Amino acid sequence: MPPDIDDLLNQLRANGGDSTTVEVKSAEGGLPTSIGASLSALANLPGGGILLLGLSEEEGFAPVGLRDPQTLKQSLGAKARSLAPPVQLSISDATVGGEAVIVAEVAECDPTLKPCRLSPNGKAFVRSYDGDFEISEQEVQGFLVSRGTPRADRLAVPGTTTADLDMEVVEAWRQVLRANHDPLSKFEGDELFRRSGIIGPQGELTRAGLLTFGLYPQQHLPRFTLHVTSRLTTADNQRAVNTKFINGPIPTMLADAMEWLQVNVPTSIVTHPDGTVRDEYAFPMEALRELVANALVHRDLATWSESLAVELVLERDKFIIANPGGLFGITVDRLGREHITSARNQMLVQLNANARDPRTGARVVEALSDGLRTVVRLASERGFPPVLFQDTGIAFRVIMSNRATAQRAARTPVPAEVTTAVGLHLPAVGTGIRRVYDLLLHGGPVTVEHVARTLDMSQGTARSHLNRLRKSPYELVDASGGRGKITTYLIR
Repeated sequence: MPPDIDDLLNQLRANGGDSTTVEVKSAEGGLPTSIGASLSALANLPGGGILLLGLSEEEGFAPVGLRDPQTLKQSLGAKARSLAPPVQLSISDATVGGEAVIVAEVAECDPTLKPCRLSPNGKAFVRSYDGDFEISEQEVQGFLVSRGTPRADRLAVPGTTTADLDMEVVEAWRQVLRANHDPLSKFEGDELFRRSGIIGPQGELTRAGLLTFGLYPQQHLPRFTLHVTSRLTTADNQRAVNTKFINGPIPTMLADAMEWLQVNVPTSIVTHPDGTVRDEYAFPMEALRELVANALVHRDLATWSESLAVELVLERDKFIIANPGGLFGITVDRLGREHITSARNQMLVQLNANARDPRTGARVVEALSDGLRTVVRLASERGFPPVLFQDTGIAFRVIMSNRATAQRAARTPVPAEVTTAVGLHLPAVGTGIRRVYDLLLHGGPVTVEHVARTLDMSQGTARSHLNRLRKSPYELVDASGGRGKITTYLIR
């Protein structure tokens, strides 16, 4: 059954632009030259995606009036067949405002044939929340590795021995084994390390063993680290103001990450129904802990990802964490809803299920894989929007938003004369350009980056809306900046 066009439009307008799974193109002048990149990216996306032709994103997804929809559909089908491997499409017709719109469902490429390229030796693209991106040959290897069962956590790390183990972390793990009457608890020394997967047949540490129990794993795997960035204290969000790398074995990295978050996540005074007044973090710390742990133990450990760190970004109203490697054994739509026990790094997860931070005794991961369900539940309890999970096939990103900025804007009254003027000149509430204008009404000056981040739209879309607000027929916004300076925008 074709997707409902009204549902798609509501989703796009709520996002303020394209989403990870839906791409919109006006195609007013014929099939766009970028259509091949979009087909490649959507075919490489787990689950595929949807391509809409005949709508203008800049005009709030208004129909453009396609001149020859039939020819356009034929050209789209021919283009899809020219990719390697050919992209499977299901094309249907829809109507918006009395005008024709083409809805093309793009099927996911067979994982054993990924990545889908523009030609047999051509470029390949992946989908992100703000556009299509050409992937490097290094990232191509990520797709190739994903064709089989992941075993990178079992790879031996050359030059390592049991002397590279942090015995304090190892002993905390052994205490848990004994307390749980785990069969491994009856083994000692190298036999214990070998049977548990900490060392390989030749006595070298495995990647799982080094990353869980190593004295300093980054000596051998420099980018298997956590890069944290806070963008909270600059009014215009122009630069990362607090950034560092967190290193060490995974139990230590997780504990240090939580200490960093406790310092950097803002708090507010909240009055509870029982009359008590308490400081409350902008994000539930339990949820953040689960997300950090999830990224550390489920990141891809294969050779292709060795130059990539786990990235954590803390913004005014968003927590974002991304790790190399897509999902394994599960799809995005099932995350946070079903009880899932599949894992990309089975040995690494098993070791960390019993590992503890020796300083606090805190566990690293839940053995029963309930972490993301906890995240979804906590976000719902706090009244947050649904947690956004994005899987490109070679990377996984989670975005938790508390929408504090939007809530403040909603509480700020807008003068009636301004509301009337906007109603006369701008598209309806909910369209991208109106949302940008409403944001500007409640403060400024703002940058393109700030608008994009606050309204969950791509920077290209935010820039387009801001430029349209500057020009006729609107002429409602001024821009200031200049060569070498950041451009800012303010209501006239």
